[in-house]
Amino acid sequence: MNAGEREAFRAWLGWYREWLDTAPAAVAASKRLNNHGVFFDLQRASIAAFLADSAMLAGIGRRARERLTDQIAPDGSLPRELSRTRPRHYTLSTLQGWTTLARILSSVGDDLWQHRAGEGQRLVRALHWLAANIDSHGATSMDMIDPHRLWPLLLDLARHDPEAMIPNAEAQTATPVFHPDEGIAPFWMWRRP
Repeated sequence: MNAGEREAFRAWLGWYREWLDTAPAAVAASKRLNNHGVFFDLQRASIAAFLADSAMLAGIGRRARERLTDQIAPDGSLPRELSRTRPRHYTLSTLQGWTTLARILSSVGDDLWQHRAGEGQRLVRALHWLAANIDSHGATSMDMIDPHRLWPLLLDLARHDPEAMIPNAEAQTATPVFHPDEGIAPFWMWRRP
């Protein structure tokens, strides 16, 4: 990206950030206590990181802690995602949003990974819950998942709790690289110039 393109992109991100903060549909999404809210925060965090807006990132970190309390149960489950028509899909997708948000916040020194809410809710506990329960919820043909989508979440669990027992770890020979549209690490990340 040349200097002109970079400035045009920064301007567009500023406009989009303003839309996220004011448009009725975006404001409604920001209040959702499911994957919509997590991905709203993730979009804002990505923009703030690229624009080097530390105040916005700090606010997103505070908001993420509040959302974590509302979205992750003390046992680590995600009750709102489990009540949906495709519980495996929504649980995996939501946790992929959470882990990407935690990764962005960690890049500026905000450790969402180890945050513990009032009743013990933690992102790492949610990953433990996923590892223990991914096969325990009946899946319909619409809810079948690519097993490779689980592996990046289990790797995040291993990184943030080295004593975690990762199911079938020995069977994993390579970490797949997902298309950036999937939002699943590992993937390229924008870096500020």
